[in-house]
Amino acid sequence: MAIVNGLKSEIISVLIIVLCFIGTVLKDHIGYNFVTAVFMHGNMQHFMNNMLLFLMLSPAVEKTYGKLNYIGAFLLTAIVDYLFQTYVAHVMAIGLSGFVFALFMLNCFITDKRHGISICGIILLFIYGFKEISGVMHNDGISHSGHLIGLATGLVYAFVYNKIKQAKEDYNEEQETSGSSMFDV
Repeated sequence: MAIVNGLKSEIISVLIIVLCFIGTVLKDHIGYNFVTAVFMHGNMQHFMNNMLLFLMLSPAVEKTYGKLNYIGAFLLTAIVDYLFQTYVAHVMAIGLSGFVFALFMLNCFITDKRHGISICGIILLFIYGFKEISGVMHNDGISHSGHLIGLATGLVYAFVYNKIKQAKEDYNEEQETSGSSMFDV
C-alpha cells in the first residue's frame, strides 16, 4: 500500500520519466517541437544523467511546492528554454537539463519565516552559474545556455512563489491577531 501511495504523490515525476524514456527511444522518429524537445535526449547516457539528478531533486520540489506549482515551474522552464534555443540561439536543444537546473534552484530557495534563504542555495547558484557561463564558450554538445535558463527560471519561480507564500502567511497572521472579521459589527 505504501508503494501505491508513493506513486500517487509523485505521479507527475513518474509521468515525466516515462515520457523522457519514450522521447529518447523514439527521438529519431518524432519531430522536434515545444512538446517533444524537453522529453528527447541525445542518447541513453544523457537520459540516465538527467534522470539521476531529476529523481534526487524532483520529489522534494513536488512535495514542497505542490503539484500545480511543480507543473508551473516545469512548463515555464520548458517554454522559456525552447523559445530561447529555437529563436535566439537557433539550435535544436533537447533534454530535461533545463528543468533539472530549475529544480536545483527550487530546492535551494525554499524559504520560511524561521529559516530564511539557504546559504547553500546561494553557493550552488554561484558554482553552477559560473560553471555554465564558462561552458557557454565551449562547443562541447552541452546546452549550457539551457542550464542557465533553468537556473534563472527556477530562481524566478522560487522568488515569486516565496513572495506570494509570505504575503499569504502575513495576511493570515494579521487576521488571526486582529480577531475580527468583516462580519463583526
